[in-house]
Amino acid sequence: MLGPLTANIQLDKGLSKEALEISYMEDLYFDFKRLTTEVPTKVYEEFKKKLQNIQGIEFFDKKNMAFKCLDDQKMLSGMPSITMGFTHAAYEHTYTLTAKEYILKVSPERVKIETLEEVYYLTLVPHDIDHEWIIGATIAKVMHLKMALQYLTTVEGTFLKKK
Repeated sequence: MLGPLTANIQLDKGLSKEALEISYMEDLYFDFKRLTTEVPTKVYEEFKKKLQNIQGIEFFDKKNMAFKCLDDQKMLSGMPSITMGFTHAAYEHTYTLTAKEYILKVSPERVKIETLEEVYYLTLVPHDIDHEWIIGATIAKVMHLKMALQYLTTVEGTFLKKK
C-alpha cells in the first residue's frame, strides 16, 4: 500500500464537505491489489443513499450493493464524483474518480446469475477511520503510477493522468 498522501477532497452533486465531516486535507492511501475503495463511513452512506434514490435501479444484493439498472447513463450521471487535489511546490494536480470508475459493470456469466442481463456493483465500501481513504485499483482507469528507484534506497512515484 502506498501512502499516506494528503489531498484536498471535493465532492459534487450537492454533497457538503462540512456535513460529511471532510477536513481540508485528508489522508489517502493507494492499494492496487484491491478492487474496492474505502471511504469514510459518512461519505459511503451518502453515496449509498444517492444510489438507492435513483429510479430504475433494482437491488438484488443490498449487502454487497449489487444491482441491475435499466438506464446506466441516468444512473452514472446521477452519482457524485470524488476529486482529489494534490499540491506539490506551486503545482496542483487533480484526479477525479467518477461513477464510471467506482461502479463496476460485470457480465452475468462472471457472477453466475442467469436472469440478469448486466450486474453492477458499488465498489465503494465504508472505512471506520475518519479522514482516511484507501483508493483501490479502479483508479487505474483514469491514472497510472510511474515508479523509479532513487539513490538505491528510495522509491519515487508519480501519478499520471491517462489520455
